Amino acid sequence: MVPSLRLVAPALNDVRGRIRDLVKGDPEFVTTLAAYVLEQRGQLLRPTLVLGCSLLRGATSCSATAISAGALVELIHCASLLHDDVVDMASFRRQRATVNARWGNREAVLLGDYVLALVVQLLAELGDRKVLAAGHRITRAMSVGELIEVQHATRLDLNEETYLEIISGKTASLFAESCYLGGWAAGLPDVELDHLSGFGHGVGMVYQILDDLLDVTGSADRLGKDTARDMANGNITLPVIRALVTGSVDLRRHLERALTDGDESFIRENLASIVVGSGAYHYCLARAREYAESAAGRLASLSTGCPASIVKALGEVTGYMFERLEAGGGVKGAATRTAAL
Repeated sequence: MVPSLRLVAPALNDVRGRIRDLVKGDPEFVTTLAAYVLEQRGQLLRPTLVLGCSLLRGATSCSATAISAGALVELIHCASLLHDDVVDMASFRRQRATVNARWGNREAVLLGDYVLALVVQLLAELGDRKVLAAGHRITRAMSVGELIEVQHATRLDLNEETYLEIISGKTASLFAESCYLGGWAAGLPDVELDHLSGFGHGVGMVYQILDDLLDVTGSADRLGKDTARDMANGNITLPVIRALVTGSVDLRRHLERALTDGDESFIRENLASIVVGSGAYHYCLARAREYAESAAGRLASLSTGCPASIVKALGEVTGYMFERLEAGGGVKGAATRTAAL
């Protein structure tokens, strides 16, 4: 988890327990499928942000309301991954078979719908119009972002502006609303909630840009997903977009052919060195740092009444994301792969 926010670790266990309680009582097949997905030990970044932001009014522990809000955003995230894996024809995630690979597409789609039903249950239980509005903003923005991505799948003319629009919807919106809901649970006024939403959006943009870099420089075994297959299927991200703009004529020609032909082998063996050699790697780092600075600015706009220690802990989240990139391979990992062109 995020080192600076270890103080919410006990509450994260409560979030997991809240999710388990929601599933109890349903038929065994349903609970087996749900447990397969919901019991995985992911980073829980989004509920961590909810819980951290819920302490911004001086509370020393996370409330039951904050824990339910944390469960809410994690369930939305899980449902989106289930549906994404079907759309992307993904066979494994987090180093094990996806639901669609193990049981089938029907089961995966319906399980995603089931998880969204749990989200609706939590929205009803929390019962506040601001929470309902946040739930609407999340699901609409994520759906629009995913649809725009599908619209541009396999298109090598995808530009940076459209890419940023896609990740703003499909990723950053959930980070933004996670911080918003944490601030709401703390009882912060609307002006502070707006700052937290802006902070979360910046964090989400940093996360996705760096995650897309990690997909290029990290190995499938380490990442727990087959990113070369994703790219061969047409999922073009900022490192590739930039490499196609700034790479040499020969590099662009080889890369365009590999992406057009769905050449997983070439992508797996050569993409990292192409991204580094074209300058795309450092360009993406610079763009991520811009969003990190924007997020820090929104956090700095919070009132002086917010506990400095919590503000500081939240401010270190983006630093953790840059460290995660380096730990996963980073430019050194990419440099070890020589392009056989």
